[in-house]
Amino acid sequence: MNPDSKPHIASAEPLDGGVIIAFDDGRIGLYSAELLSRVFLEAKELFDKDVDGIEA
Repeated sequence: MNPDSKPHIASAEPLDGGVIIAFDDGRIGLYSAELLSRVFLEAKELFDKDVDGIEA
């Protein structure tokens, strides 16, 4: 990956208590729910009103 480029997610699917994330550069990783919970403070928190009409 070019160090100046930002990663782009190609797809994300829930699996076995985590999420499989595929990046557009071909890398794929299984992120556990525990890992995602630990980094949640770095995420932009959304609420029901924010996601109305967005397909999950």
